[in-house]
Amino acid sequence: DRATPEDIYVLKELGLYGIEARRRLNILGGGLVSLLLFASVFLFMYRFRPKVLESDSLLAMVGIVAVVSLALSKMVLILSHSGVYFRGMNIFSPYLCPLSTASMLITILIGADMGILLTVVLSVLIGLMEIEGIKLTITLFFGGLAGVMVGFSGGPRGGSLLGRVLFCAARGLFFF
Repeated sequence: DRATPEDIYVLKELGLYGIEARRRLNILGGGLVSLLLFASVFLFMYRFRPKVLESDSLLAMVGIVAVVSLALSKMVLILSHSGVYFRGMNIFSPYLCPLSTASMLITILIGADMGILLTVVLSVLIGLMEIEGIKLTITLFFGGLAGVMVGFSGGPRGGSLLGRVLFCAARGLFFF
């Protein structure tokens, strides 16, 4: 059914119609997704990595790595839209976000399961910052998994490196 002029008037009165309403709803949706993602990280640490929650230094390190990665990614995204060109090519690409570095750091210092979870969370949050976010999210996710594979030096099952990473990924996906 089409909206009648009365319906549009009611939506305008409620503040749910127009560009400003769309902006408010986007902010609200992004905030809810962020809240759900950070709640999932907290629940994962509570269930599988309680030592991280008990240690102030480890918790601060995870927070600092996440915040610095998000801040640097935001700077890269702003610069990628700034229109700085060299020989006809944009110098900054949104794919230069440092997610794989953050994933590698967390994997080395805490573990591969935490690195994979942080990769998922940060890739979704960075994707929320970009206009065409799904392509960026998928690319950053696989780049972050590559960072986890590089940083992973031991495993719960032994065997090949790929097998250990896939085991940790399956354990992380089972959590969701």
